[in-house]
Amino acid sequence: MGFIIDGKDLYESIATGPQGTHGTMGTRGSMGSMGSAGGQYNPSPNDHAYNGEIETITAGETLGIMNVGYLKSDGKYWKTKADSASTSVGQLRLGVGTINTNSTGTVLIKGYLRDDSIATKTVGGNLYLSVATKGAFNQTAPSSSGNQVRIIGTATGTKVVYFNPDNTYIEI
Repeated sequence: MGFIIDGKDLYESIATGPQGTHGTMGTRGSMGSMGSAGGQYNPSPNDHAYNGEIETITAGETLGIMNVGYLKSDGKYWKTKADSASTSVGQLRLGVGTINTNSTGTVLIKGYLRDDSIATKTVGGNLYLSVATKGAFNQTAPSSSGNQVRIIGTATGTKVVYFNPDNTYIEI
């Protein structure tokens, strides 16, 4: 319903003419450049080299290369130990160099790290948090009562680890 005057709809009483022609379309702008490809990690880094997702953290105690740290309630990362849920459950990061106590440094969230000084790993084998040594990992799953079994990655070379911690854990 439109405008009503004297009971008549003005729109109904107005005749419409033919539709006019459309204007020409303007030119398109140029396409922007593509961004870099994401998620392309090098599975064979050099000794002490790493690649993947990283972040800067604050260490609650000194974390070295290949040390696994867990996020504690104080907002700092401390060395894991699979003999307790309080030191092995939650957010984990892997040291790519030395970060001193109360200092900041770079860690892996997920990715590859090579260290020729670590014990030889069986390629394809899972990596588990260590019960015996703080911040360490090995290829033997914890098996004693109260231990936490958590896979943190895979050995992709005899001296290369792919750090990709699973959030799933089992208490023995």
